[in-house]
Amino acid sequence: MSQTHPTVNNWSIVGEWNWIRNPYIAPEARNSVLQGNVTNHPKFEDNSHILTSAVVEINLKEKFVKTEKGSTYILGDPDPAYAEAYSSHF
Repeated sequence: MSQTHPTVNNWSIVGEWNWIRNPYIAPEARNSVLQGNVTNHPKFEDNSHILTSAVVEINLKEKFVKTEKGSTYILGDPDPAYAEAYSSHF
């Protein structure tokens, strides 16, 4: 994976927040998004906190995420609490 893609540090995969507008969306029907602090992004200052569009591919071995809008993000260091909670996946 090329380093020209933005990198997200202190990241975690979280549920999409649109359920606040529609609380009747079942949890399993909600999309997952990547959140964290981004660097090397053309639209955001380094270390800006972002929430991506829905995640369509996660590759922890090669450390990247792809979103439904076609963006690719390099995964840097995960959020420590997230890494501890999901340590069997890292």
